[in-house]
Amino acid sequence: MSRPQPSPTHWTDAWIDTPSLISATLGPEVELESLGVDPDEWLQAGWDGEVPLIEAATGFVEQVRDNTYNGDNDLSADIVFSVLTAPDEGDWIYPQGEALVVLNIHRGGDPRGNYGHTRIYRVDSMSDFLSSLRLQWTVTRDGEQIDGCGDERPDDWSECPDLDHEDSAWIDGEWVTPSGWRFCPWVPCESGMAEVRVGQDALDATEEAAR
Repeated sequence: MSRPQPSPTHWTDAWIDTPSLISATLGPEVELESLGVDPDEWLQAGWDGEVPLIEAATGFVEQVRDNTYNGDNDLSADIVFSVLTAPDEGDWIYPQGEALVVLNIHRGGDPRGNYGHTRIYRVDSMSDFLSSLRLQWTVTRDGEQIDGCGDERPDDWSECPDLDHEDSAWIDGEWVTPSGWRFCPWVPCESGMAEVRVGQDALDATEEAAR
């Protein structure tokens, strides 16, 4: 999967800012001490040993481990994440009780490695996070919104022949074509607080937050 390019030259240069999506859908980070995990043991555990430490301290079990790289997404950086719940919990997306999310943000290069520090979140649902990994687009022309684009990418909008025209450009957060079509990307998370970034702005923000 390609990642943001330094200079925005195409409508595909719009990305969901990964750190802001995490904050908007998963909330604040959880401190290790609140879970009963010994900080010294945590430092010695290494990446593969972190989830077992949380399981031992909380009694929760890992229900799923996945990487957003494995599916379609518009994130500025991929995320590897685990979801832990009570052992008898049957649904990790809509658990009856709380769940813990353990994740790392990718810092570029080969997706098999190079991830940032581990972050932990306490949630009651994974639905908002999972349903907010793709951009949606509002399409307007001459000040009127055009229905029918839905959550499809702009290149599926066949009535706009100049979407990829060389004179199209990013203007005030919208991809504007020579004939006046305007494509505005947005993130469908419930809080509405996740950010859309373009080009170098997406690269800089994600690199800084992923450390």
